[in-house]
Amino acid sequence: MEDQKQQIKDLRIEIGNLEDKVAALSKENETFKRDNNRWSGQVNDPTLSMPLNFRNKQAINTHVAYPIRHSLTGTEPATAANYEVFFTADYPCEVVSVSEVHRVLGTDGSAVTLNIEKLTSGQALDAGTAILTTALSLKTTINVPQFGILVSTGARVLARGDRLALVDAGTLTAVAGLTVTVYIKQI
Repeated sequence: MEDQKQQIKDLRIEIGNLEDKVAALSKENETFKRDNNRWSGQVNDPTLSMPLNFRNKQAINTHVAYPIRHSLTGTEPATAANYEVFFTADYPCEVVSVSEVHRVLGTDGSAVTLNIEKLTSGQALDAGTAILTTALSLKTTINVPQFGILVSTGARVLARGDRLALVDAGTLTAVAGLTVTVYIKQI
């Protein structure tokens, strides 16, 4: 009988703890709203330099913005002709974060850099608007992500049909294993 009383007491404590957890999660998720199978809200991601507002196309997960990843594998980054368009917007959106990581750094004596440019419809490569205030160095420590500083909001907003492209500068000798991640939010 005492064992049953103790089990009931333990269960009540466990139920109370679960209720507290549910209340905390509910309060934490008040910033997220669901409407017509879409989530919207704001998330503070410690890996990014700002909070991100987002709207997920489907309420499958509540991930931050839309990640677009582009990789130049092996020794592809050592060839300038491989730095091309990697994204075409099919809806109005804004770039909210850019990061880059490389497996082998550039060894040339001069600067070896990467920027991202916005190209409007009909614009040729290298004729667009840079979306980073300063290009990312491809001579930094390997396997350590770099996060770019974005230009003012207007320059990083893409209309439907606008494109994003990689822009290299310097002698790319030895650069290898490059991955760029761009986060966009729908506007």
